[in-house]
Order: sequence, then C-alpha cells, then structure tokens
Amino acid sequence: MLNQLGHDTLPILKILSPVLETALDAVVIVDGNGIVVGWNAIAEETFGWIRSKIVGSSLSNTIIPEEHRKAHHAGMVRYQTTGQKTVIGKRIEITALKKSGRQIPVELSIAPVVDDRGDEFFLGFLRDISGRKREEEQRQLLIDELNHRVKNMIAVVQSIFMQSARTNKSIDGLQEVFLARLYALASAHELLSAGNWQAASFREVLEKTLESTGIDLDRVEITGPDLDVTSVMAVSIAMAIHELATNAIKYGALSNKAGIVVIHWAINDSAGQRHVAFVWEERGGPPVAEPTRKGFGSRLIEKGLASQLGGTASIYYPESGLICKFQARLLS
Repeated sequence: MLNQLGHDTLPILKILSPVLETALDAVVIVDGNGIVVGWNAIAEETFGWIRSKIVGSSLSNTIIPEEHRKAHHAGMVRYQTTGQKTVIGKRIEITALKKSGRQIPVELSIAPVVDDRGDEFFLGFLRDISGRKREEEQRQLLIDELNHRVKNMIAVVQSIFMQSARTNKSIDGLQEVFLARLYALASAHELLSAGNWQAASFREVLEKTLESTGIDLDRVEITGPDLDVTSVMAVSIAMAIHELATNAIKYGALSNKAGIVVIHWAINDSAGQRHVAFVWEERGGPPVAEPTRKGFGSRLIEKGLASQLGGTASIYYPESGLICKFQARLLS
C-alpha cells in the first residue's frame, strides 16, 4: 500500500500509513519546504489530483488559492524560525483550490510530525464543508425572510387595527370587524404556506376568502382562467375581496335573498407584458348610491390595492349594483 500513498522510501510515510489509509478526511503530508509527500484517496476525491501527479509538487502551487499563498509561506517561515504557531494545532475554515480551478470551503487542521531521522513534516486534515456552508446560507436566508415577513405582518395587522378602530366606536363592533379581517389575512397566508410562499392559485385565494366571510358560494358566479399570483398579490387580493364580500353581505347584493355576485377575470397581453383584468359585479340587490364618505374598504381597494399590485383599481356605484374593477401586472 505504501507505493500508493507517497514515496515509500520516506520513513514518515511508513509511520503515517495507517492514518492515510483510514482517515475519513483528505489527508496531506508536506515537508519543511512545502512539498507534498503524502496524499490519500480522499484527497484525490476532494481536490481532483491523483497521488502520482501531485506528490513532489508544491502545495502552494496546487491547492492553495493565490490570495492565501503569501500568508501560507510567511506562516511556514515564521514557524520554522521562531516556533510561533499561527494555524498549527488549530481548526480553521478557509478555502482550497480544486484541480479544476474552483475554490471550495474546507475545514483545516495541521499538526507537525517528526520522523525517526528527526525530519519535520506537516500533517494536514482537510474536510470539504461545501454542503454545510450551503445549509448555513439557506438557514440564514430563511431567518432573514422570516424576519422580513414578521415585520411586514406586524405592519399589516397594525394598519388593519387602526383602520378598523376609526370606523367602529364600540368595543364589540371593533372586535367583530378586526377579527374578521385578520381571518381573511390568515386564509391567504394558509394558501401561501401550502405553496412555500412562492405563489398561490388566484381562484383558491378568492374562494378561500369568500368562505371565510360565511358567504353562500352558490350565489357567486366565478369564471376565469387558471392563474398563479405572487405572495404580495395574494394577500392584497384577499384583503380586498374580504371587504367587497362583507359589504355585499351587509348592504349589497347578498343582503337579500335574490342578489348574486358575478366575478370574472381575464389575462391580457400588451407589448409583451401580461396583465390580469378583474371584475366584481353585484346584481339583484337593493338600489345602490355612491357613499358620502369612503370607509376603510374603499380606501384599501382604490389606493392600497392599486399601489401594491402596481396597477389600477376603481369602484363604481350604478343603481343596479356595485362594480369593482382592478388591473394588475403579472410577473413572468
């Protein structure tokens, strides 16, 4: 086996043969001049250099990235002249170079070893930690995203509460309206969670939000093509639909036994950009008149929805029934 590990004439290789053969990490042995004299099978797998091609080469010119070479050389000189240990005996994280030229993160530990003749060598253990680094980066991304969403959620809940408090003077009224709006928000988030917060079905957002108001879906006609919307669109649409449905139940087409709501949407292409055009139309309800002042729901739709969707939103009040239209740009 020795002829597979390095120059079998070196006593150090006979001493360290069991280490080279059984170690689960890449093991490299260099002499006092930084020349590779030992290289195990894991090192071949990790760095792409076969033993016969790298033994006898300078470690600095093979697996040490150029930006680390001066420090590596200075460290060896300092240790040999003063005995000062910079990285020897420690476990550090650094980058190393594969034969392909790609750098990888490694965990490195170095120990000095003296053979029977008194010659000193350096035994290096290197572990590829690319997988661990990817997991750490992904974990940090998730933490950052969670922090972002929590901050946004707090801001949304605070806004809902403040707007609800302005139009409801009694505690009971405030509680009823505020909790209903929170439930609509939670319904949208439930759908987004099922899609890993990437996208949600437009139709499912509508139906889930309508169900959260207790509306009779037999009195709602829904037509439109399959469409996925982003998390921002899903939450904004859910809040808008909740306001429209609540208003329809209290004052509009669903406040009697004959009225219905017709919902339809279409996807339009213009100059290479896709838009969704949405219409909510109430029919068969009591006569409608434009309100003298606009409440939270109207402001949410005409200002907030348009702003958040990067489009337009309008509410119309023909006597036959309220109509709401909005148009939003779809991301590819």
